[in-house]
Amino acid sequence: MKIMITGATGYVGGRLTQYFARQGHSVIGTTRSLRNVPLGWPEGAKLVRLDSLALTKKDALLLEGVDAIIHLAAANEVRSREDPEAAMLETCGGTRRLLELAIAEGVGTFAFMSTIHVYGSPLRGRYDETAITRAAYPYSISHKAAEDYVFAVHDAGKIRGLSVRLSNAIGAPAWKGIDRWTLVGNDLARQVVSSGKMNIRSPNQWRDFVPMKDVCQAMALLLEGDGDLSDGIFNLGGDLALTIMDIAMLMQNAAKTVLGMDVEITSQEVVARSVQCPYTINVERLRRFGFAPSGHVGLREELNRTLELLKEA
Repeated sequence: MKIMITGATGYVGGRLTQYFARQGHSVIGTTRSLRNVPLGWPEGAKLVRLDSLALTKKDALLLEGVDAIIHLAAANEVRSREDPEAAMLETCGGTRRLLELAIAEGVGTFAFMSTIHVYGSPLRGRYDETAITRAAYPYSISHKAAEDYVFAVHDAGKIRGLSVRLSNAIGAPAWKGIDRWTLVGNDLARQVVSSGKMNIRSPNQWRDFVPMKDVCQAMALLLEGDGDLSDGIFNLGGDLALTIMDIAMLMQNAAKTVLGMDVEITSQEVVARSVQCPYTINVERLRRFGFAPSGHVGLREELNRTLELLKEA
C-alpha cells in the first residue's frame, strides 16, 4: 500500500512510520516544519512538509496514488489547554481540510487518530464504541469535533472514514529527539537513566495501557483488512489496566534486566492500591479484525526498548 502518515515525526507517528516502512509499504510522512530528517528515519520512507490548514494544489500531488491516510497531526494536550481556539482550528479545521482533499484525490481510507477521552473525564465504567461521548476539556473536545467530520463523509460513502480512539500508548519513541518524554513510561525511563531512581506522582492512578507495538498491529489490520467497519469507530486499548505504581515496578524490573541497576521507587503519596480499575475499554470490535493485545509481554518489551534507546543515546 501507499500510506501517508501526518505528524510522522511525532511519538505515535514515528513508530507507525517505522512499522509500515519495515513491512514493505510505500510511506510518505508529513510534518509542518521540515528542518532536518530525524536521525533514525526509516530508509525508503519520504518526509515532506504539509500544513493541513494551508493546503495547496502542490499538496494534492502528494496524494496521488495514496491508498490510505493515517492522520495524527493535531494539537497535543498542552497546546490545547494553553490555546483552546487554536487547538480547535488545528485539530478540527485541519482534519476537515485534509479530509476534503483526500476525497477529491480518490484516497480510499482516512483513519483519524482520536482519543478515548472523548468518552468523558474522569472515565468511569465500561466503554464500547456505542458509549455516549462527553468530551470535557479542549483536547478531547477538538478531537470529538474532528471525528464528526470523519463520520459524516464515512456515512455518505465518500471515503472509508475511521476514528481510532486511542488509550494510553506506552513504548519507546522511534528516535530520542521526539518531545514526548513527559509521558509516564518515557518519563520513568529517563529518570532511571539520569538519576538511578524513580519518583512518581499519583501512584494509585489507574490507566489502560496499550503497548506501541499493539498500536502498529491494530492500524495495519484496519488498513489491510476487509472486515465490517460498522460506523467507523474503533477503541484501541491494551485490555491492560494498571496503576502508575505497577508501571514503575515493571520499569524497575526492566532497569535490572537492561542496565543491571537496582532502582529505588519513591512517592510523595501513600500507596493504597484500589480493588479494581474504575473503567475498562472494550476492544472486541478490533478483535474481530484479528487484533490480539500483547499484554504484559508486550509491555515489558516496550519498557526494555525505551531503556535501550536511552542507553544508546
